[in-house]
Amino acid sequence: MTLRIRSSTDDEKSRRLAADVLEHHGYAVTRAASGEEALALPARARRTTSCWLDIQLPGIGGIDTAACVAPAVGPGVRCR
Repeated sequence: MTLRIRSSTDDEKSRRLAADVLEHHGYAVTRAASGEEALALPARARRTTSCWLDIQLPGIGGIDTAACVAPAVGPGVRCR
């Protein structure tokens, strides 16, 4: 089973670097540039195993995004 990570940060270089490293290690990464983008990801992202969120995302911040994402993707998801 491939672990799926939802990664959200507004810095393009950080988003790309995190995804490249994680994908190199076999993770499937869904990227978002804002909290709103992370919440609007398609249904396939609902199989998320872990969320990596920038605390200071524009619009909806990382903490509020985590509070919305965790129940939507199911029990046991870890939001960091």
